[in-house]
Amino acid sequence: MKLYSVILTLATLLCFGSCSYVFVKAYGISHHVDNLSQTQIEEAFEIIGIADSESYWMDTTFVDYLLAIDTTNFALFQKNNYQPLQFKAFNNEGKLVSHLANCYAGGFPNLNWDWMFTEFPPAVNDQLFHSLLTFSEAKKFFKPLTNAERVIPEKPYSVVVIWTDAFGRQNKRFIEKVKEFRSTHQDKSNYYFVNFDNIIHQMSK
Repeated sequence: MKLYSVILTLATLLCFGSCSYVFVKAYGISHHVDNLSQTQIEEAFEIIGIADSESYWMDTTFVDYLLAIDTTNFALFQKNNYQPLQFKAFNNEGKLVSHLANCYAGGFPNLNWDWMFTEFPPAVNDQLFHSLLTFSEAKKFFKPLTNAERVIPEKPYSVVVIWTDAFGRQNKRFIEKVKEFRSTHQDKSNYYFVNFDNIIHQMSK
């Protein structure tokens, strides 16, 4: 399993074009992803300015879920879902209708998210595999950062933003772009910001 995890981690880095140290550093990404404590995750959320009521971290059992995927038929689904920066939109039936990830952004020395966020929900990735992971199933892995009261109104969409602090500048720019894009459909969607650092750390062990 360790060898398989290393392969997955290298594949993530390869999505940025090269796994060489110089190339990854040029993107402002750390080669080493720490396992973050609760306090560290809270501090990271504070830095990016996300409300407690929208703040979550991904339970590391999600790694077991990904590693159990049948890669004969669903390798792309697995790859899309272990990326450190993701934007997922689910409709009110819990069906995945849009899934963006860093692999598809392109751009150097910064990922280019502009062409993806032109409409809501974004219509970029048609390899959705929506029957594999519904919103209710995905949400089982989300752990609330605090005990803050969560009053979630009924809206047509639920948006899940996967972010990873270790991805430095790219993470910061991604969050900024998501916040800007959110303003175009604020009344249509509930947002869930899910920290992914400990998943990437677990996958690289």
